[in-house]
Amino acid sequence: MGSGFVVDANGFVVTAKHIFDSGGRPNVLVPGQATKRASIVASDRNLDIAVLKVNGGGLKALELGASGSLRQGDEIIVMGYPRVDALGAYDSTVTRGIVSSMRRDLIQIDAALNPGNSGGPVLNLRGEVVGVAVAKLREAVGINFAVPIDRLKPLLRTLIGQPVAQAPARPLPAPPAPMPTSAPARPSPPQLGPPSLFGRGNLNIYQDGRKVALNVEIAKTPEARAQGLMFRKSLPENGGMLFVFDEESSYGFWMKDTLIPLSIGFIDSRWHLLQILDMKVAPDPVNGPFDIYTPEVKYRYALEVNQGFFQRNGITPGARLELVIPK
Repeated sequence: MGSGFVVDANGFVVTAKHIFDSGGRPNVLVPGQATKRASIVASDRNLDIAVLKVNGGGLKALELGASGSLRQGDEIIVMGYPRVDALGAYDSTVTRGIVSSMRRDLIQIDAALNPGNSGGPVLNLRGEVVGVAVAKLREAVGINFAVPIDRLKPLLRTLIGQPVAQAPARPLPAPPAPMPTSAPARPSPPQLGPPSLFGRGNLNIYQDGRKVALNVEIAKTPEARAQGLMFRKSLPENGGMLFVFDEESSYGFWMKDTLIPLSIGFIDSRWHLLQILDMKVAPDPVNGPFDIYTPEVKYRYALEVNQGFFQRNGITPGARLELVIPK
């Protein structure tokens, strides 16, 4: 049992992933309506976030605020359906508190959280969602945590295919969206991206006095990053795709419409390799559900290669990279 909130009237619901760790298909109880069947379309183990698609529409979405505008001491409200075992019933609750601390990936709050609150929205005083309640520190009082809503916006825009409900009074700059995404169903594109979409370059990786050379496609526009390696059936062993962002971030990648297993390296602004993750092909690459691969570091560049490339070539975090653009 847990809580959640609607982010799109067509039936997309955000909640906490750990609610479903025991297995089974989720059901969603909408106040004033019958229980609805749902499916998990994406989940992030590191953030403990899951996105559900509820059968049928007609749901009212909450507006999303900007977690980046929160400051220590700001007042917040948490809504949810905590378990009330002693009374043998479930009922909605509202608790109030403040932002205790802004961490890199989490918002620390002191509003009361109880079993069943997980996945519920954390709201600012304008009623905008600024976080998702996910955890509490059991041995302490008033130390609870929420995932910042800004971490989820790229994923939500991708899943929904249009802007998510957002407060009009404070328009937000769109954060970078590194996740390879899908447009509406269409024929598979050619194996190589069109020259107008991807740049080309030579990427040299230096480790322990050795150099490993790659020929990379470069995705540095939102359109190119959204396309990524979707629908590719193969990738040359010495090939890859380099995602370039305007600033450092820690957003996750997923494998929607991606047909080949990949490894991804996250690289900082000084061209140092920070972390490597392996990404597996989803059982259904078009409809999911999809795992989201979120790094533990902030990165400026991301390099996707055939799965196992880094291991086969003895490349580990700490390696230095150099990009050469042919004239």
